Amino acid sequence: MPTPWPERGNLQRGSCGAADGVIESDYSGGNPDRFTEMPMDPYSPLILVILGLALLAVDILLLGGASIILPILAIGVLAAAGAGAFGLTTTGQIAAGAIGSLVAVPLVVLISRRLRRRGKEPSDDQRLLEDTFTITLRGDRPGISHRADFFPARHVRGDRLQRGQRVRVIRIEGVTALVDDADDASGA
Repeated sequence: MPTPWPERGNLQRGSCGAADGVIESDYSGGNPDRFTEMPMDPYSPLILVILGLALLAVDILLLGGASIILPILAIGVLAAAGAGAFGLTTTGQIAAGAIGSLVAVPLVVLISRRLRRRGKEPSDDQRLLEDTFTITLRGDRPGISHRADFFPARHVRGDRLQRGQRVRVIRIEGVTALVDDADDASGA
């Protein structure tokens, strides 16, 4: 009874008819318990590059760059594309993608923290500067309201702010408005 898996080295020759002649194929058999990978699609690196760039575009355009997960996944996908471009098999591409994602975690977190820290620097928000506001309280915290936003307020000289006090904004530090008395600020 013939076995479905011929011994190694036992070549079976077959032919199929073609218009210009006979095409011969070799089959050397193999172990059915052994995993063999499928041949790599020559377009898979290009598809992975498009997927990685699409993930970055979604993060930037739809989420405003606020996501951390999508850039990590995109870097992993681009690493897998690079592995595929160098001819690695599917398993090699998956491994390269996983390693790329692991390496991307600290980089993306570091960049994300730096970008978030940038918003905490003192700013001169022109909407508020030199305008006069009335101090309101939110809980025990004095502040000013501009449109629908509440800005905690601190007096530039460290004086205590009272509810109903008229103040002028000198500058903004983070989300805190540094204020001075409305009459003192206009004379300076």
